[in-house]
Amino acid sequence: MFRLVSLALLLFLFVLSFLGYLLTGLRLREPPPPKDAVVQTAHGNLPLKVRLARTPGEWALGLGLRQASGYQGLLYLFPEATDRPFSTEGYRFGVSLALLDREGRILEIVDLEPGTTYAPHTAYRGILEMPQGWFQKQGVRPGDRVYY
Repeated sequence: MFRLVSLALLLFLFVLSFLGYLLTGLRLREPPPPKDAVVQTAHGNLPLKVRLARTPGEWALGLGLRQASGYQGLLYLFPEATDRPFSTEGYRFGVSLALLDREGRILEIVDLEPGTTYAPHTAYRGILEMPQGWFQKQGVRPGDRVYY
């Protein structure tokens, strides 16, 4: 009798842990919620909802390739400084990029049309990607900072 109860309990725990594993896997497939960011300018702070891109898979899907849902822009964060080119191949619309240093300071702002590649003249640690013209409309300039 004891062996039967022990086996039933063990089977129950196995099924419960397996269901938890499956439910966790389903939850992780959803995109992460938008994150609050702020662009600090000489004229004041601009609050933003951004999606973070921290992995090579996320870096491959730029703003112009995504269905924006609940966020205004895309914030790429790199583990180390890079100067690799940025491509808008396959984008549906133009974008503006702010290249960031490790403190979030804007080094350079560039507007790109769909299907173009930009090779930056400086190393950067992050990119804030927004719809084309957003930085100019908001009065954002190099030297301003992005906090996230």
